[in-house]
Amino acid sequence: MQFVSSHQDEIAALKLQLNEANEAIGRLRKDAASLGKSVEDFGSMVKKKVFPSEETALKAANVAEEVKRTVSKVVDEQVWETVERKARACSIRVTGLEESADENPSSIKDKIVALFSDRMRVKNAANLVESATRIGQKKQGERPRAILVKTVSEQGRRQILVAKPTLKGLAVGVDEDRTPRQLAEHFHQVKLMKEARAEKKHARIVGGRLFINGSLVVAASQVAPTSTKC
Repeated sequence: MQFVSSHQDEIAALKLQLNEANEAIGRLRKDAASLGKSVEDFGSMVKKKVFPSEETALKAANVAEEVKRTVSKVVDEQVWETVERKARACSIRVTGLEESADENPSSIKDKIVALFSDRMRVKNAANLVESATRIGQKKQGERPRAILVKTVSEQGRRQILVAKPTLKGLAVGVDEDRTPRQLAEHFHQVKLMKEARAEKKHARIVGGRLFINGSLVVAASQVAPTSTKC
């Protein structure tokens, strides 16, 4: 009888331990559920703080997309600006050169070579000019059309542009073939130069850079150097 009683006591103790273990497991499950709920609530709280509503989140996404589009557009514009400048790297515009009503297109190059050689004293001018063409439609009573000159190289172009001061005081002008963006930059520089000169300051534009009293004020935007051969 004593043996049976001893086993009954052990079984009762084991049942008690099992009940305690089940209670502990229940508590752990409850704690785990609470922790999961807390984590979920924390995530929701952060989301609400950053994006208080779905509308705000949508607006943020739209702003991000707009920024991407804007950056892409700026990059594309810069790429095309670079391409266009390289395409004009060996071009010169000549304005004010007399144009007759019966002007022969084939004679335009000869006029340009004569201008560069005789008036501007550019050496070997005939070897620097590849072609010369009037731009636009001829209209009665208007000023002579500009001439687009294509040089054989960038070095030849620079050689001609360096001689520009020899035309001072004449109606004929020789200048770079600028892109719209370069023109805007150039006009801005000219405006600042005139304002500085009105204040009796020494101002001049050299190589796309504005200097006032010897100090660089405005430099035109630059692109990667192009090859010497056009």
